Amino acid sequence: EALLARGIRCVGPVMAGHGSTAAVLVKTSHRDWVDLARIELAKLRTSCQHVYVAGLSLGGLVTLALAAENLADAIAVLATPLRMALPIRLTIPLAKHVAPILKLKGETDIRNAEARARHPSFDAFPLASVHEAMKLQKIVRRGLPRITAPTFVGHGALDQLCSPNNAREIFSEVNASKRTLHIGHRSGHVISVDHDGPALSKAIADFFTQ
Repeated sequence: EALLARGIRCVGPVMAGHGSTAAVLVKTSHRDWVDLARIELAKLRTSCQHVYVAGLSLGGLVTLALAAENLADAIAVLATPLRMALPIRLTIPLAKHVAPILKLKGETDIRNAEARARHPSFDAFPLASVHEAMKLQKIVRRGLPRITAPTFVGHGALDQLCSPNNAREIFSEVNASKRTLHIGHRSGHVISVDHDGPALSKAIADFFTQ
């Protein structure tokens, strides 16, 4: 909505495997996620002079993967996990074979109670998808120095899923001459709809229009 208000055409594709159930998600790979985004971006290229990409969490990883291929004119990455915590890295490759989908009910990491009620999470945790995300993380980390497009990095200071240190690492590793780091001090992981969401949206709109 903030981008539309500035006259920027917006497309919000559903990421491969998302928007349905954990059983569907667990059947997709990290290549599926990037390939679908690459196709959607190419469609925009046919009618738009400049194309910007913004992504949250896993979407941030996909955005960085596209930027490393020099496919975006500017990017915004939010709450992007460059690496999992060590216990997860050690256990997931084996645990996914025992329980590809772990039945676990949890709340989305949003500090704003009203926003959290509007954005429920899956009632199961797809461990196999976490392993696919770990594979994408390795690719993205290697590609960070190749990113030269203007880069906006945003993160919630209260993020319980991935530390704001991930944002600082992205900010320091990309080779973009124009880059900015935005920390939302009242928000959790899904910063775009949390307490700092409106200010974040304005900052991204300012960044892209500049």
